[in-house]
Amino acid sequence: MGFKIVRYDDETIAEYGGNKTEYLADKSHYGTMVYKKSLDPSNGWATPFVTGHKYKIHWGYTGLDYEEMIIDASERWEDWDKSIYLVHNWTDVRQAIDFKIGINGKTNGWLKDNNTISSDTTNYTFGDHIVYNDTETRETHIIINGKNQSGNPYEEQTIYMKGHRCVGACNEKIVEVPTEDRVRYWNVSTDWPSGKVPEEGEDVHVESGW
Repeated sequence: MGFKIVRYDDETIAEYGGNKTEYLADKSHYGTMVYKKSLDPSNGWATPFVTGHKYKIHWGYTGLDYEEMIIDASERWEDWDKSIYLVHNWTDVRQAIDFKIGINGKTNGWLKDNNTISSDTTNYTFGDHIVYNDTETRETHIIINGKNQSGNPYEEQTIYMKGHRCVGACNEKIVEVPTEDRVRYWNVSTDWPSGKVPEEGEDVHVESGW
């Protein structure tokens, strides 16, 4: 699935009448970065961005849900380069997302707390500020730059994102249902509890484990 990128600067939205919903619904505003089918990041494509701008990013037009995602920032960053401001969808089926900052894709970095974005992003360092606003935007905001690089030209800064479908006591409600040791066929009446094949337009309930 393609990685969707759209300019999200405040002035860009203002040119569209200030209506973010209509602006994002216009697919002509999007660029697409198609990645190779590989679990090895070294076999993928880098995504270039123009610094000093804000972008809305997500997988597919509707926003593909994910368990884990890693963003590696190029070691070519310089301290004086302007930041890139990324805004990512907060997917509906994720109760929480953990963020860690590390080096070269390593996930044992320090955990980032959620913060509040201010209007002045000039002095933000890599990974500031990671935000989730549940009641309004349902967006995650990440500032990427080279201000706190290690100085090692072979080290890439990494943001590691892990999504959780359920946090806390809700995990206790998950019940595993065994799958039947048989095959049911749609057009076989005896495979339905009602004893008849569903008719066109009829609501159908497929039980867990079928």
